[in-house]
Amino acid sequence: MAEGSGVRRFTVSDLRKYAALAKIKLESSEEVRLASELGDILGYFEKIKEVDTANVEPTYSVAGAENRLREDRPGACLSQEEAIANTGEKEKGYFKSPKAF
Repeated sequence: MAEGSGVRRFTVSDLRKYAALAKIKLESSEEVRLASELGDILGYFEKIKEVDTANVEPTYSVAGAENRLREDRPGACLSQEEAIANTGEKEKGYFKSPKAF
């Protein structure tokens, strides 16, 4: 981002660089508007940095949710035949899947 009067500005040049990295094709008519909007968003982050949070406890969940999962304990295992019994594709006692590479 370009520096100017102590405040960082998001420029059309920045937008073009990031669009190229993300392989996003932009119309030239969109570039000025998008650069301005992204600059505004980054400006909001700068305002957030100004908030004094020194005496604020970190919040990990605002909903007060608790982990309701059971304790992880070893138990009885399925046999190989039981494990693959309901699969659509199997070969020589193993799950069969498409090649990943």
